[in-house]
Amino acid sequence: MILYVDTNWLAAAYFHSPERGEITERFAKRHEYPWHCSRLVYLESRNVFAALSGRQNSPEWRRLNDDLGSRIILEQFQWAALEPRAFQLMDRYSHKDKLGTWDLFIVAGAQLAGATHFLSFDRGARAVAAAERLTVFPELGAKDNDILAKLRR
Repeated sequence: MILYVDTNWLAAAYFHSPERGEITERFAKRHEYPWHCSRLVYLESRNVFAALSGRQNSPEWRRLNDDLGSRIILEQFQWAALEPRAFQLMDRYSHKDKLGTWDLFIVAGAQLAGATHFLSFDRGARAVAAAERLTVFPELGAKDNDILAKLRR
């Protein structure tokens, strides 16, 4: 089982937001596998963590960095491998619904990492991951399924 996370999952886990933080914590207790992410997610997390904390090098950011190599596995694939896979996703889905470029690159990274599960709260990324047959958590809701239906047309 390879669990791939995006930035909003990491932010929820490290900032312990009331609703989402509980979801990430429960999941982590049930599945003691490391979370994989790309350097893109790591870079975005640096920016998001600073914005959420209002601080450079926040305690949450330091905790995430302390977890690298154990709880968090930073995938090392090259841009040259990631770009064509992201373009394939764009060609397959971008004309069917409004999708974020960054989200498509993150899902492409999950595929390159051999992920079996995609952990995210982002509707567009979750729908693309589900369309690509990754197991998505939290499970898709009605709005997620609406996007997924458009992508599968």
